[in-house]
Amino acid sequence: MDPSISADENSDSNEKNPQESESESNNNSSDVLGKALSTMLASVIKDFDSKAQHTLNSQDQLNSAVDRLTGEMDPELNPTETEKRRSR
Repeated sequence: MDPSISADENSDSNEKNPQESESESNNNSSDVLGKALSTMLASVIKDFDSKAQHTLNSQDQLNSAVDRLTGEMDPELNPTETEKRRSR
């Protein structure tokens, strides 16, 4: 061992700097927070996607019903000349 290096200096090199420990702690906290947010957002997005799909299906059913009713009402609202003569 080099006599110019004291035992105190050698032991300090093996210990972590308090700033490094705090930085690692902050990184770990950030990782945990990030994972929690990711899990929560994944759940919210999945729920939103499900509701959006249900809404799309409902709109398709409504569109089909409106088209059917329009088809049934068109002859009543716009009779042809032949139908007009029959009703006289």
